[in-house]
Amino acid sequence: MSNAPSPTAAGTPVPSVALRFAEDVPSPETADDFNTETVSRKMPFDGVVQQIYIDIPAGVKSLAGFQLKDAERGIKQFPFDDESEYASYDDVSQFWPVSFPLREGDQVEVEYINYNSNVDSHFLKVWLIFVGVDAMPYTLDELGDRNGVQL
Repeated sequence: MSNAPSPTAAGTPVPSVALRFAEDVPSPETADDFNTETVSRKMPFDGVVQQIYIDIPAGVKSLAGFQLKDAERGIKQFPFDDESEYASYDDVSQFWPVSFPLREGDQVEVEYINYNSNVDSHFLKVWLIFVGVDAMPYTLDELGDRNGVQL
């Protein structure tokens, strides 16, 4: 599978990229503690996160998790609800419908957390599927004018 952009009907490349946020999160030293690790990326161009791909291995038993933040605006984008600070799963490899706009240079963070003191670490992976504004039927300014969109 190639990481090359897909061509449009006109033959020009569509800026689109899968941004990998992965971290081997060390375990805490004691059972009543936790460790966190943060992976940050700057957006390579104006666009929209279209979805995320989550890859959590079997054996995590929901004792490790993550949250996705639009660090530029200080907005937690995943998990969706206000009650959950982190999403935690076991043996999950799937896409999730997470969508929000970003400008070139905006910072996105995935903060991982590990509560499991019975293992050395957990290797957790999140990818953002980021599509450039040139591949969309609207501009970021038009998108920013929509109700509920913060840009």
